[in-house]
Formats: sequence, C-alpha cells, structure tokens
Amino acid sequence: MNTRVVLSITLLVVVAIIGAFLPASRQTIISEGVDSYNTHRLLFGDRTLSQEISFEKPLLGLGLIMSDIRNTGSPSPIHIEIVRLSDDQSIFTGIIPSSEIRDDRFATILLDPPIAAEAGKLRIDVSVPDATQASAIGWRYDPNYTPSSLIRYEKGRPQAGTFAVSLKEEVPLWQSIATLAEKYQEELIVSGSLLALLIIFTLLVGRFGWRHLSAQKQKAVGLGIVICLAALTLNLRLDIEENLGGVSGGDPYNYLSIAARLTKFKNPFEFDKRLPGYPILLIPAVINPTIDAHTYMRSISSVAAAFSIILVYLLARSLLLPWPAAFTAAALLAFQRDFFETSLRSEPYTVYACLLLLSLVLFFNRRHHWQQIVFGITIGYAAMTRQEGFLLAAILLAATISQEIIGIRAKHSTLKKTSFVLLRMFLPAFFLVLPFFVNNAVRYGNPVYTPYFEGERLQIVDSFQAFSDASISTWSIISSMWKRSWTQEELILPYDSGYVSLALFGVLAWWIYWMKRKESFPQSVQIVAGVIAVAVIGWAIWLTISDPLKMNKLIPILITGITIAAPLPFLASAGWRGILVTIVLASQILIAIWFHPFAKHYQQSYPLICLMIAAALMPRSVRFTAARFFPVVALIPFVIGSLLIFNKVDQYIDAHNLTAALDSVLYRAARTARSFEPRYAIEELNLPAAFYLPISQVTILAEGQPLTNDIHTIIDVSSSEYITSMPQPWKEVAKYRSQGKDDVLYESRIYVRP
Repeated sequence: MNTRVVLSITLLVVVAIIGAFLPASRQTIISEGVDSYNTHRLLFGDRTLSQEISFEKPLLGLGLIMSDIRNTGSPSPIHIEIVRLSDDQSIFTGIIPSSEIRDDRFATILLDPPIAAEAGKLRIDVSVPDATQASAIGWRYDPNYTPSSLIRYEKGRPQAGTFAVSLKEEVPLWQSIATLAEKYQEELIVSGSLLALLIIFTLLVGRFGWRHLSAQKQKAVGLGIVICLAALTLNLRLDIEENLGGVSGGDPYNYLSIAARLTKFKNPFEFDKRLPGYPILLIPAVINPTIDAHTYMRSISSVAAAFSIILVYLLARSLLLPWPAAFTAAALLAFQRDFFETSLRSEPYTVYACLLLLSLVLFFNRRHHWQQIVFGITIGYAAMTRQEGFLLAAILLAATISQEIIGIRAKHSTLKKTSFVLLRMFLPAFFLVLPFFVNNAVRYGNPVYTPYFEGERLQIVDSFQAFSDASISTWSIISSMWKRSWTQEELILPYDSGYVSLALFGVLAWWIYWMKRKESFPQSVQIVAGVIAVAVIGWAIWLTISDPLKMNKLIPILITGITIAAPLPFLASAGWRGILVTIVLASQILIAIWFHPFAKHYQQSYPLICLMIAAALMPRSVRFTAARFFPVVALIPFVIGSLLIFNKVDQYIDAHNLTAALDSVLYRAARTARSFEPRYAIEELNLPAAFYLPISQVTILAEGQPLTNDIHTIIDVSSSEYITSMPQPWKEVAKYRSQGKDDVLYESRIYVRP
C-alpha cells in the first residue's frame, strides 16, 4: 500500500483515539418547563426561588430559562447561589447578566472552578434583588414533572413541579458526541446521508478525474449537481412555508392590490413607490379565490431563490472562475442565513435578486441575437420589479457602450453592428420601463421623478453623519451573514479580534501562494498539510461540542476576515468581468444604505458576496491533493454556521408566527367571509378585509352602533366590544385563533344570520 496512505490512516486513527478522550461538555436538561405565561414564577426584591439538582460528572455551568415577563426591555441581572445540601454550605455565588435573558433559551452561567461530582446533591437559590414587581423576571417551570428526590421550593416550602434547569457537565469527547447523536438522531440521518453522497462523489471525481471529462460533460454534470442542490433547498423552503401564518407589515397587501388593479386594466402606478413587475406574478392569486395568496407569494420567492442558486453557479462560470469556486458559491448561497430568511417573505426582494443574476449571466453570454433580446427583457423587468434595477440597467448600458467602442476602435465591430446590438439589448428594456416614465411625466411633470426622493419615513442619507451611521449598520448586516441566530446582527470590525486578522491574512497568503501555479507538492509537505488540516478540523469539532458558545461567537468573526479579504482575489481571478460585478455590488449596497439598512434590502447583494468568497477560497481547479486542505479548513466556519442556524428553523417559525399572529386571524377570516352573503360588518377595515371584501359592501361599526337588517355577515376580531347587540340570534360559522407575543391570544370569528 502507498506509504502516504498508510501514514495518513495511522495519523487519523491516532488523532481519533486521542480526541475521543479529550475533555468536552454535554448538556443535561433536567426540565425545559412549559412555555406559558401561567407557568412562570416571578422573581423580584427579596423573593427567592430554589431548585434541587443532582449530577454525576464535574459541573461546568448552569442554564435557567428566564423571561422578561413584564417586557421591560432591560431586565435586571439574576443572582445565583449554589448550596451543598450535605452541610448547607454555600459553594458558589454568581450573576447571570441581563444580556443572557432571552425567551425560550437557557440563560447560562459558567462555574469557575467547576464543582466536583463528589459534592453530591445541590440546591440552586435564585433571586433578582434589583427588580420590582413591575419589572419582575419569570422563571419557567413544569407543574406536572417532578423527578424523584429533586424538590422545587417557593418561600422555603417544597412545591410540585420542576423549574427549567440545564446542567453543563464535563465528560470525555466520545460521551459528548454520543449525547448529541441521541438528541439529533433524525438530523444526523439526513446529514449523514448527504455527507455519504458527497464523499462518494469526491471519490469518484478523484478516481476518474474531473479533468478527463469533456467540456460538454463537465457542463452537464456540474449543472445537474447544482440543480439537485437548488431542488433540495426549494423543498426545505416549501416545508417551512406550510408552517408560516400571516405576514408582517402591509407591503404584501399593497402588491396584491396592484395586481387587482392590473386585472381591471387600471393604472398600476397609482400606489407610490410600488412597481408592477412583482404584482404581475400575483395575478393568478387574485383571479382564483381558491389560491392562498400568502403561500403563493412565498412560493414565488422560494422558486426565485432556487433559480438564484443555479444562476450564481452559471455566473461564476461566466466569469471564468474554476469549477470548485462555482460549486462553492452555489453551496454558500444555498445555506446563507439572510438570503434564506428573506426568500420566505411575501415580497419581491428575491425575485429581483434572481433577475439581477440572470441579467449578469446574459450580459456575459450575449453572443447570439436571442440572448441580447432576452437580456433586454430581463433588465427591463428587473427595473419594473425594484427601483434598484434602474441603476443596474444604467451600469450595464455604460459597460456595453464601452465594450462596443473598444470593439470599433480595434476594428472587431462596426458602428452599424454596434447600433443593432444596443437596440436588441436595450430597446425591449426601454419599452418595459416607458409606462413608468410616462406616468411620472403626467403626474409629477418630471419623467425621472420618484416618490423615494421625498424621503418621508425612509432614512435617506442627507449628511455625512447619516451616511456613516447607515454604513455601520450595513457592515453589521454583512458581518453577521453567518451568525447563529435568525435576524440577529452583530457589528464585527476588522480590529475587534485577532481572529479577523488571522482569517484575512490567511486567505490572502493562500491566494498569493497559488499565484505560483503549483499543483503538486512533495510527499512530506502533503503529510504535514494533512496533519494540520485534520488537527484544525478536529479542533473545530471539539470546540463546537465542548464550548458551543465560544464557537458561536468565533464563526462570524472568522467569516468576517474571509469576507474582507475576498474582493482582491476575486478581482484578480475574474479580471474586467469581476470589476463590473464589483461595481454592480457596490451600487446595490449604496442604494440599500440610502434607503434602509435592513437585511432584506441586501438580498441581491448576498449572491455576489458569496461569489467573491468562493473565488478567494478556490482560486484554481486542482487535483485532490494537499492543495485542497486549506479551502476545506476555511469552509469549516461556513458549514458549522449553516448547521447551527438551520437547527433553529423551529425557532424561526415560532418567532414569525408570534409576530404575524394578528394578521393571520384577520387574513383567514377575510378569505372565509367572501363565501358568505354581503353586507359585511367589521369594527375596523384592516388590510386583509380591504383587499378581499368589496368596500361598498362593508360597514364599519362604531362603538354601540346597532346592527341594521341589511347586514348579513359579521367579522368579529378578538371578541370585539363594538358588537354589543344583535337583533336576532346569529350563527357562528368560523373561528380562527393564533397566539401572539406576550401570550396574547388573537381570535377572529364569523357570524351569519340564521
């Protein structure tokens, strides 16, 4: 057998054996309590609550599920005292800071030094002396679960039930892995199957050689792999959509209203700041009452996201980036947190991102007349979907003119040919955007006017300080792209941590080294590289298991350094094409800075950022040798970050449904009410009712107003106090409920005359 293979296998076995007995930690949950307002015991002033615990391994830390039950926004810190029951001796005191108090999560505290298992049974005394009754903290508990000999105390008296407590114990690494495997058994089966397929694919490529495939077969195989990846993430999105209810904000209903106007051949530009490109896609949901509009809109975004994954791969190949970079860009985008979350929204951001990518792919592949025409249609439709598309069209128009002028001077083209190229590329776009300019000229006396120039509630940058603040918010979004929590952002500056510099200079050193164009290394170098790679991967796995909080904080820091370093290798690899893509990216980011530095406004930027990162980590297409170890190691933060965030999909669903609970009951009631006889009575003309019910058939009830005989259907939301008297018995035909924030239960009912 090859000496290198024997040494590699031996090293792997030795590392695995040693690693199995390294100290790690595991989380043992005594109870998670019951998530209900009534199953929280209040802590404030001199009140103390206690819970007994027992453990078998050294105790490294504790976790308690605490809640800012009064929604003060600034909860008081929690005081902890641990008492040894054998001699009633206090052995630890500490404070859990207010920043750790978050709903449905264990607020953790580390014990320094750890408490030995020989200490026996302990009692945790918890108090919040800085809180008042109006700012009390709630400690969740389960009233129906009392493990043997573990007693819960209130006011010094034993009580039934168990407080929500988790223990962090020190165990060998193999036990920690076994505990996690038992906890995430279903997830491991899925991820293990995917990993097995990846290994098989890698071995096949290494055995038969990607380079030995013809260019045509490479295109077919590569595209097939990316299509499978896009289909996988599309299926994941559709599964999540089934559990989402309601929408946040009024934008989805504005777009539906524009779609309704289009079906009646009315002016779609009557709604300021909204363009008709996206509403055109919503027409089927408007004309067919059986289609759930919310699900339909989310499905459009999900399909656009799947196509975006394919298009970022095609864009990488259009930029002449190597195959590994193209695959990596598609994979990074597929599981990027903010892109995924925004693609579940009932809004046009993902559709515009897809159109932007398609425009760039067509721009770099416009040899044929039909490609030029399709490019014109795409760029025009992009401009009619989001107003950022106008700047995209202007940049690509300038780039086209520059290229054609260079071609004329080099005698590769003529003025006549150039004129026809420009007409084919931009005349379709002109006709698509012409109604927008005509409407502006008629309504405002200025064809290039847009209501966005007025500002209103938008945070338009009108000073250097405002630009600085918006830029910092933008960098906070970009530096949090792989943060472990949905919609949570953290500002990570280049000088905040040495790990940022380590990742930054590591990527640049890797890229500069590869400028030498070396594809083979001495056997000794490959063995050393292999040992280093295995050690780093093992360290990452060990840190993820033993100290997940530290790894959670480290991941976005490392990725920030990689992101900062990425543009230079990308520009060097992609040449003038890369410069154009960078200009497009900068333009889209600047517009988002000018509008609102919200994560959803950068949806079209995430694919291009992923593309740059992939180009930096995969500068060349090489054989499967030690040369591949660095990108494998560099991709670890992205892989772990994606796994951590997608393990919290249920939390995202719950958070969304809590936020959109009121809209959910209003939407379902309005859709159902259409099937009953008008005239309708409702206390307030909410957005769903305004869209689904004919305004002329709706009566808005004032407080104490009696119901007239012409009213046949009542929509009652949250037991409305306005409907105080009914002239005859009414029949309840539908009822919808949804739990919102702060344990508020929203309810809508529909009544009809019997």
